[in-house]
Amino acid sequence: MDAIIANAQMPFAAPQKPLPVANSPFTREFISNMNIAWVFARNDAGNSMWLVALSLHAHKLEHKSYPSQLRVLEGKYLKAIPADPFGGGEALRYKCVGESYVLWSVGPDKIDNGGKAIPYRKTFDAERRMKEPPQVQSDTKGDYVWGKNQ
Repeated sequence: MDAIIANAQMPFAAPQKPLPVANSPFTREFISNMNIAWVFARNDAGNSMWLVALSLHAHKLEHKSYPSQLRVLEGKYLKAIPADPFGGGEALRYKCVGESYVLWSVGPDKIDNGGKAIPYRKTFDAERRMKEPPQVQSDTKGDYVWGKNQ
């Protein structure tokens, strides 16, 4: 477990250290089917976007509009703009769009798509005949966008 925790604390893009061979069949199965780094990166990105979204809301309450850049939040609302766990140390992305904004992480594919959210997936459930909400999975393409990929 110590090795798994050490890997989880590394940046998502960093190479993972090999894990020791587990003695228990359950543990071997559990470890082999789990990409801890990606799970932690997804949760980190979601938590960071939540923090920034709250800061953006506080700024809007005080100034009646969203800021043109995230840097405006530094000092008063945030100590620093959180790094994007999927973005190799770069900050989360943001753009003000009229009376709203788009806040995003580059997501698991590590490609900045300019805030284009991970697309909906078609379901094959004949009774529902609808699309599943987009979810951030380890193999998804697109950006992890606040409010759209929760």
